[in-house]
Amino acid sequence: MKKINIIIFCFFILLIKYVHADIEEEIYSPDFDNKIQPDETINFDNIYKKVVFNKLITCVFKKDEYRRIFRFGITNENRFFYRQAINLNVETEGYVGEKLLLNMINENYNLQISKNQEKLELFIDFEKKRSNLKRNNQLIDKVNCK
Repeated sequence: MKKINIIIFCFFILLIKYVHADIEEEIYSPDFDNKIQPDETINFDNIYKKVVFNKLITCVFKKDEYRRIFRFGITNENRFFYRQAINLNVETEGYVGEKLLLNMINENYNLQISKNQEKLELFIDFEKKRSNLKRNNQLIDKVNCK
């Protein structure tokens, strides 16, 4: 009986590490293949040291099999930031080949991310630290952000 409990405990530890690694990978190792040559590297520390944020929030979506973490900011130049500074009402190509479109709706941000057949839409409220995520026009989750 004791051996079964140890096996079950080890299984849960491995499962937790797998889910955590998946989330960490989204934050720290996004797929930058489309913009960077194999011999180039990105130093995230240098990118973020050059940007000063007035507001910064992190939103964690963990619904069903869909898990993503998004980090958004407002820079000291009052620009919206998601992996890069994004201008309002201008379609921008992101680092991983996705199309980004940022709009304002009732003083909140609406970020649309399109890549291949997937379309994400995020409503971001910096004041209340909340965000809603839609995936292909289906509401995934509403979360409080930190």
